Order: sequence, then structure tokens, then C-alpha cells
Amino acid sequence: MEENVISLNYAELFITLWIILSLFVGIVGYKNKIGFSLALVWSIVFSPIIGLFIVLRYDKVKKVFKKKGDNEYNL
Repeated sequence: MEENVISLNYAELFITLWIILSLFVGIVGYKNKIGFSLALVWSIVFSPIIGLFIVLRYDKVKKVFKKKGDNEYNL
């Protein structure tokens, strides 16, 4: 057996897939009120699927400034 060959066992593959999917959930949560970091924590702690459900339950971030006139903005 060659020692230079990189082999992943199932546990390493599962953890890698878990982290990649959790990062995806964090990216989805970036535009929601939950934010990237909290969405990432939820999906790592529970699971990416449950984290995605939590992220989708939050509202989207709305624009802070609403246009009032030509150059006037209201908070």
C-alpha cells in the first residue's frame, strides 16, 4: 500500500460534507436577519438541514433607507 496516496475514510468525508453544507447555510443566512455567523453556528451544532429550516424562518433584511424625495432619505 502506498503511503503517498490520500485516502479519506467515511468519518472525514462526513465531517467535510457537514462543514461545506453548513457554510452554504451560512451564505443563505447572510441576507436574513439571522446573519452568516449565527446561521453557521446553528447548522454546525444541529445539522445543515435543521439550520436551513431555522434560517428560512427568519425574515429577510429590508433596506434601511427608504427614498423620500430626490435627495432626501428617511430612516
